[in-house]
Amino acid sequence: MTVTVPIITGPVLAVRESLRNFWLADSVLLGLLGGEKIYDTAPRSVIPPYVTFGSVTARQWLGGSQRGHEQNITITVWSRQISDRESLEIASRLSLISDGALLSMADYQLWPLQVLNLDCPQGTPQGLRQTVVVLRALTAPIART
Repeated sequence: MTVTVPIITGPVLAVRESLRNFWLADSVLLGLLGGEKIYDTAPRSVIPPYVTFGSVTARQWLGGSQRGHEQNITITVWSRQISDRESLEIASRLSLISDGALLSMADYQLWPLQVLNLDCPQGTPQGLRQTVVVLRALTAPIART
């Protein structure tokens, strides 16, 4: 059975996997998180701090003879500390290593990542603090000959 990945979700999933692998290779980030705590959704049994992938907006683009996708990827850093310091330190490290990064992917070309913004909203009703980072990724399929 052949599974076909829809045209938009393919690059979204590829960028997520590439980002996760890139971040897991950073010992400073892992030290701030206390381990490999990067998830697709917030886990119930893991104690913060941790990072989750949030919403993503993907649009097709055309440029000359190339076409690809622009993605705005939301990353949330979760902390249970009273202040925002821990989540901001982790978000700062994510931003520092991600901005301008050239990640390798098997089926897509990725231009350097861009950090678009950082937001530190008020705490959640559960007493968690969060810092949200939005990344921009431009991808295009690699032509196979």
